[in-house]
Amino acid sequence: MYVHSNVVESTIRDIGNYFGRGTHIVADYWNKDGSSIFNTVLLKKATEIFFKAYYNEPLLFSVSPAEFRTLAMKNGASQFESFSATDLAKQLKLDLKENGLNHLASIRY
Repeated sequence: MYVHSNVVESTIRDIGNYFGRGTHIVADYWNKDGSSIFNTVLLKKATEIFFKAYYNEPLLFSVSPAEFRTLAMKNGASQFESFSATDLAKQLKLDLKENGLNHLASIRY
């Protein structure tokens, strides 16, 4: 979220090249399409303003699950899964609040 897309892509590619088969990484990311009842564009803009002002960290990378899957698979991944807060709450029996933007990516090589 806090790095440019070229850094994300090169990291995914480098992990596949240097660590290879059997490697599994998990990363959180912003789903640019959202899946929220809230207006995703307004929520993302408000979050960007908050993070830049409060944490001095701009949100530089957001991608849809389909785009992230394509990015991972073209850079050596053998499997990609994306999980929303709702997905994780069901699987892990947690009380997570869904905002439609936060997702977790599971990338296997």
